[in-house]
Amino acid sequence: MPDLFVNSFVLSDPCPELGEIRIYHPGYDDEEPLLRLLGCDDAAGGLWRMVAETACAIISNNQFNGQLKNDGGEVMTQHILPPGDYWWHLPDLKYAILAEFRLWRFPGSPPDAWRTRKQDDQPGNRCVLTGQKFGLQKAHIVPRGETEWFEMNRMGVLFSSDNRENSVDNIDNLLLLRTDLHQGLDQKLFAFFPKGDKMMLHCMGRNAAPWHNVYLKRDVCKEFLLARFAWTLYPICLAPWLKMKKARMLWVDVNGALSVQEVGGEDCQLLAHSIRPRSTSPKKRRTEDHPFTNPPNFTSSKRCSDYSFDSGLGTTDDDDSLEYQSFDGWDERRGRKRLRGDY
Repeated sequence: MPDLFVNSFVLSDPCPELGEIRIYHPGYDDEEPLLRLLGCDDAAGGLWRMVAETACAIISNNQFNGQLKNDGGEVMTQHILPPGDYWWHLPDLKYAILAEFRLWRFPGSPPDAWRTRKQDDQPGNRCVLTGQKFGLQKAHIVPRGETEWFEMNRMGVLFSSDNRENSVDNIDNLLLLRTDLHQGLDQKLFAFFPKGDKMMLHCMGRNAAPWHNVYLKRDVCKEFLLARFAWTLYPICLAPWLKMKKARMLWVDVNGALSVQEVGGEDCQLLAHSIRPRSTSPKKRRTEDHPFTNPPNFTSSKRCSDYSFDSGLGTTDDDDSLEYQSFDGWDERRGRKRLRGDY
C-alpha cells in the first residue's frame, strides 16, 4: 500500500492538501479538460489512480481498457497520481463520450474491486461512517430519483442478496448515515471508492475534504456503490467540456438503443444546460453550486468530526428524513425485513 492518506476518524487528523487532476480527451485540442477531479489522497494533493481511470471508463461508456498518460505519453502505473494534466487514451483516439447518467448501462462484468464477496444481511443501528447511534437517516445508495434506471438495469435482481425485489427500496440499497453526511451524499460532495482492502468515502467537492478516506464500517453491495459513483460524476464534471460550443462525438439514445453521433457545438451547449442534476427524490431537489466554486476555509487544527455539511446545504430530499434510534424492529412482510422507519 502506498502512502495513502487514511482518515482514521481518530478525530485529530488534519485535512490533506487539495490538488487538482485534469484529464483531457486526446481527440480534441481543448483548453477545458474533460474531467476535473480533486486530489487529496496524499500529502501532495495526489489522487488514487483507479478513481481517475474508473471515472474515465464510465464516461467513455464502460471502456475499462483505457490508459492514463501524461503530457510526455508515459502510461501512468503508480497508485497515486500527482496533481497535473493527463490524457485518457483508448485505441480510437476520437472515442465518443457518454454525457448522461440515464444512458449509462451498468457493466455486465464490473472491475474486480467492485464485486461483492461479503455483505451484511441487515443495516445495523449505527452510522456506517461515524459509528454513531443517534441523529441518523436512511439513505439510498442508488437514489430514489433513479428508480427507472435501477429497474431497467435489474440491479436488485443481479446484485442484491434480497433479489426478489428489483426496487431502489431493496434493503441492500440502503445505508444509515448521520443526517449531515446524508445531505453531503445527496449534494454529490462525495461518493465511495475501494482503496486497498477498504471501501472509503471519496470527496468529490471541497466541502467533503475533512471526511476524505473515512472507511465504511460495514460491508455493503459494491455494485450499488459503483452505480452511486457514476451518478455522482454527472452532470457537473462534464458540463464545462460540453459548454465550449465545439462539436463532440457523443453516445445518444436512438429509439431505445445507444448510438454514436457527432453533436454540434450549439447542441452540446444546450445539452449541458438541460442535464441538470436529477433529484435524489422523485419529488423535489434544488440544484446547488458546483462544489469546486465554493471552497470553505478549513482550519487544520479542527477535528474531522467537528465538520458537518449543515451550512448552506438545505435539507435532504431523499424521502428518508426519519431519525432512527434502534433497528431491532423488523417486519417480515413482502418477504423481506423492513426498517421501523418505513412504517
